[in-house]
Amino acid sequence: MKIKSLSLLFPAVLAAASFAVSPAPGAATVDGSASVKVTGTVKSVNVATRTVTIVDAQGATASLEVGQDVPNLDKLASGTRVFGTTTRRVHLTVLADGEQAPNVAQVVSSDEKSGVVTLLDAQGESMTVQASDAGKAAALKAGARVAVEVIVPSAAQS
Repeated sequence: MKIKSLSLLFPAVLAAASFAVSPAPGAATVDGSASVKVTGTVKSVNVATRTVTIVDAQGATASLEVGQDVPNLDKLASGTRVFGTTTRRVHLTVLADGEQAPNVAQVVSSDEKSGVVTLLDAQGESMTVQASDAGKAAALKAGARVAVEVIVPSAAQS
């Protein structure tokens, strides 16, 4: 997993979390990937492999490969608060009327040809998901409510 940017200037903005949702029988689901913000505290830095291991607010650990465009990686100290952007797997489940979930977003649009689904969360933040199966994106109609599960790999999986 390659992190596209890493900043030391700002405090935590958003911690990506994984919440399991049990879909109702027959509920439409879509798997894909999205660019998400990650935040945490540096646990360790491996300059040779350009890997930074961070611990998020929930205590989960993730190792992120840092691009060549991030300067002074050798000066990044353990305990420093950082944030960046990385690609994560995402699972979307259409919710029935009145059904609740930890992370809910509304479908703004979906393109069955490209498989791109645009979502808007309760805070007004937009997220674009690239569906693994473009045909399944057609099941997500504008206005539908979906549970959003961002898959956060453990340090051993990343």
